[in-house]
Amino acid sequence: MIISSLFISLGVLAQNKTAEEIVQVHLDAYNNRDIDAFMFYIDDSVEFYNVEECTPHLKGKEEVQERYTTYFEKSP
Repeated sequence: MIISSLFISLGVLAQNKTAEEIVQVHLDAYNNRDIDAFMFYIDDSVEFYNVEECTPHLKGKEEVQERYTTYFEKSP
């Protein structure tokens, strides 16, 4: 299980989206394996943590994009 710390960019506020709408867009992007939409609301300083660990296993937007691009390409 992964807990991610997503830092929403200021551009989100300008778009007048609710937190629920942002989460739904992100979830839909994940389910559709759409890396561009998935990465849209993720900040450059994002860190992903495993539940049992105190250090991030993914650090930074570039690392997250690389990992999920590979994951999406290998997923049905």
